[in-house]
Amino acid sequence: MAMKGLVVVTGLLELMRFRFHLSFITVIAGALLFAEQLSSGLFWQLLQVYLLFNVLLYGGIYCFNDIVDKRADAAHPTKCHRPLPSERVSSTVAVFFAIALIAAAFAISWKVNPKLVPFFAAFLAANIAYSGGFKQLPYVGLSMIALTHTLRFVMGAMVAGVDVGWPFITAFYALLYTISFTIHGLFNVTVAHRKFYPGSLLLLVQGLSGGVMMLAAWGADTVNFSWMMLFSIYLIFVVWAGVPSWRPTLAFIFMAKPQQ
Repeated sequence: MAMKGLVVVTGLLELMRFRFHLSFITVIAGALLFAEQLSSGLFWQLLQVYLLFNVLLYGGIYCFNDIVDKRADAAHPTKCHRPLPSERVSSTVAVFFAIALIAAAFAISWKVNPKLVPFFAAFLAANIAYSGGFKQLPYVGLSMIALTHTLRFVMGAMVAGVDVGWPFITAFYALLYTISFTIHGLFNVTVAHRKFYPGSLLLLVQGLSGGVMMLAAWGADTVNFSWMMLFSIYLIFVVWAGVPSWRPTLAFIFMAKPQQ
């Protein structure tokens, strides 16, 4: 009985996908880039947000994603070993666990930092839409990925006490969309979807994203260091992606999968 309980606990921890917590770097970047000064208070706030956001909220979201994908994972040669398709954790237990994690994230954030609640609601809605079918749609799924990472960045700025403004948010989203589109088009796209990502379209998306970023900068009150960082990342990425011999390193950095 004790051994079975241990198997369930380890399975539930696996469903929380701690290996994906590297994405919290985007929250940290938003906080550090806009913070007027680094302090122990800022780092404690980031730790608090990490526990509420990555551990509780996204732990529950990842759990729900695996519940939705259980049947498909069972037919996959490697994903069939995940906790749910392998029956190490029952669907009923997983549902209650996911609800408990998400409810705790909202309840505690409402108590300790109510400004997090709208962000959490937006993340939850975006992930429901993504898992509900958007991820299967060319271009649309990538827009949801860019959206959630933009929300992470803005949430980090909020932790630092800064309202970054819509021009910067728009430019940041455009940057992330062109990165998502390019990485997917170069490395991750399946044979069935390859026709939707020709090289000419990649160049078009990169160009349009750069144009959106310039328009957003034109509408900003000031173009400061954070804007220069944004445009520098855009230029470095576009050039790097455009040189075929440099692409393997790019794939490694973004943990891209080989084309199928």
